[in-house]
Amino acid sequence: MLDKDIREKLEEMGIATEDIERAENILAKFNGINREFTGMLYDDKETRRAMKARGLWNDKDFGITKEERYLGEGKCEVIKQKLWADYGKVRIYFDVLVDGEILSRNHYIAIR
Repeated sequence: MLDKDIREKLEEMGIATEDIERAENILAKFNGINREFTGMLYDDKETRRAMKARGLWNDKDFGITKEERYLGEGKCEVIKQKLWADYGKVRIYFDVLVDGEILSRNHYIAIR
């Protein structure tokens, strides 16, 4: 869900309601259980090290997919939403907290 003040700023900028709803739908995918996203986190070196240090990654069985190798619950929460607008582009940046422990940073949704 978009922060209320970010939604108001987008409306003031004249962003179409469909684009705002699309951004909310994307953010909704990151809130809740998302095993696909936790599997993709392995590609980020910092996050990979954090997962291994906490014992949340199975690096012994190579016969399973990345999504199955993550040993945590996979509960994701969007935090720190930020609106960026410059040079005719509008983006919403956000961070994702996985299982209350692992922070994945600088994801964004391109609005324009």
